Amino acid sequence: MVRFILVAVVLLFTTEMALAVNAPKLPVNARKLTGAEIVALYGVGSFRFHNFTGKQSVTGTFRVNFTKKTASGTFVDGKGKGTWSGTVRISGDRFCRKISKRREGCVSVYVDGTTIYEVNGSGVVESRNSR
Repeated sequence: MVRFILVAVVLLFTTEMALAVNAPKLPVNARKLTGAEIVALYGVGSFRFHNFTGKQSVTGTFRVNFTKKTASGTFVDGKGKGTWSGTVRISGDRFCRKISKRREGCVSVYVDGTTIYEVNGSGVVESRNSR
């Protein structure tokens, strides 16, 4: 039983690291945004994203509507391209989104110049975004 738990823990950590292997590091000078600053930033215009959470990176566009608590956009990955939609909310100083039937994920949002970084609770950059 102890071996099984040890193997499960090792797989969990190596899988998370493998999935984020291409993720950029958060720049030292990046500034963490408050919930209100996230709404002000993402609430206007459309954005490009480069997501690093899967086995292959995904790129695309998105637009957020905090009034309707929705987000939508386009994507391109190793399997093809398409459109997506989901729900969004702010929880304290975190941006939370639920896309399709996936579990909701919340991230901290940082800005360094014109680049936006979405960082998970483990400190790993999940997405690098720009206008």
